[in-house]
Amino acid sequence: MKLSGRFFAAGAVCMAVLAFICTGPAAEAGQPGFGKPLMMLRMPFPAGVFSPEAMVSALPEAKEEIKKIEDTIRKRIDFLPDQDLKELRVYLLDDGSKELLNKDLLFLQVKGKLDQERLLPSLPGIIAQLENRPQGAGIEKIGGTSVAQGSRLTAFFSASDTLCVASHKTAAAAIAAGESFFELLTPPVESDPAGFFFQAEIGRILERQPDLKKETGRIPEGVRLMLSSLLVGRAAMESGILKVRLDFSEATGVEVGGSMFDSFKSIGLAKIQEESAKLDQKAESVEPAVLMTEWRVQKTLLALGATLLKRITLDKSATSLTLSMALPEPFKEGNPMLIPATIGVLAAIAIPNFHKARMNAKRAACFANQRVLMGAIEMYNMDNTIMKTSLTREDYQPGGVLIKNKYLQNDLPLPEPGCEYFSSGDLSKAGCIECRIHGTFFKK
Repeated sequence: MKLSGRFFAAGAVCMAVLAFICTGPAAEAGQPGFGKPLMMLRMPFPAGVFSPEAMVSALPEAKEEIKKIEDTIRKRIDFLPDQDLKELRVYLLDDGSKELLNKDLLFLQVKGKLDQERLLPSLPGIIAQLENRPQGAGIEKIGGTSVAQGSRLTAFFSASDTLCVASHKTAAAAIAAGESFFELLTPPVESDPAGFFFQAEIGRILERQPDLKKETGRIPEGVRLMLSSLLVGRAAMESGILKVRLDFSEATGVEVGGSMFDSFKSIGLAKIQEESAKLDQKAESVEPAVLMTEWRVQKTLLALGATLLKRITLDKSATSLTLSMALPEPFKEGNPMLIPATIGVLAAIAIPNFHKARMNAKRAACFANQRVLMGAIEMYNMDNTIMKTSLTREDYQPGGVLIKNKYLQNDLPLPEPGCEYFSSGDLSKAGCIECRIHGTFFKK
């Protein structure tokens, strides 16, 4: 019997969302009014993960007992989650506030073969088990809609095949708004209605979180430039192809993002090759037990990582980047955990080295600035009887002595915000220029 990890992944996401709604902080008092969601996730439940047919095929001698189990459950509530659920959707709603992570902004939908009349009476008990609390109010009416209420969760049907779960406050607001609320939850037309889909309104999220936006000032310049014009990020599975699309407000974001991806890919492949060669050298010396376990896993993940990186293609338009990768069959069905494991190895290998390459580039740019400053001071000292023996920040900024007297054409572009140049020793003799971050290239 072949089990699909996608069912467990969807179930884990569902349980995590419900746990946060039960325990997360609440929004401020008042009736919320919602706009287009800030995030949406759609995950299909694979059909028949534990279907009777699959079990009987694997265990034919248990055919009668399996059928009896199925019939008992069907007779009582006619609902088996692993067989009847078709799709999970999770939304991070937008109420216009700056508070993103509170339980009233999460909204969950499950779609499938659902018998509302028979399932609704069982929901209060199911909710009580999920909340791990005594049963709540039970079946109530909100605006003419029958709902099942627990201590913190409300469940109701928005359509015959769609069960919704949210906090009491959000469920009441959704029911009151009616169709206008559920129209906001519709995924983009271009997404595959039967496939995985994720979308994040990154630009709007940064606007809602001024502290988060402020933090982007500390990240590398290239990443900051890309984020400053990034509007929306999307990921979707289409016919076995994973596609990640980034939409920007300016063409600069496309160029910077494309350049960063090319660098990451080339550095990643080079480091994978380097790490693989190191493992090859150890193959004859490691213990047999290590060779069969740790060595084999590492070599396999590196090989998979290199293969996946080579499969990624990049398409650019005026304001968007699309990364595409055809996933091999094991990633689609048999071993879904290979994806995060491989990505983890790639990140551990490539990202530190990508960061190191960027740091080296910044250091080189900083040292170039130091040479320019030293040359400007030498020219100043040749032209003036009173020599300049030291350097301060004001000297190389607009209005400073070096720019005002044309020894510098304009103010220096700093490789990163914390760069500040100062003198060490007498610059008219054997002194040098230093940076508070990168030090100095002059030999002391």
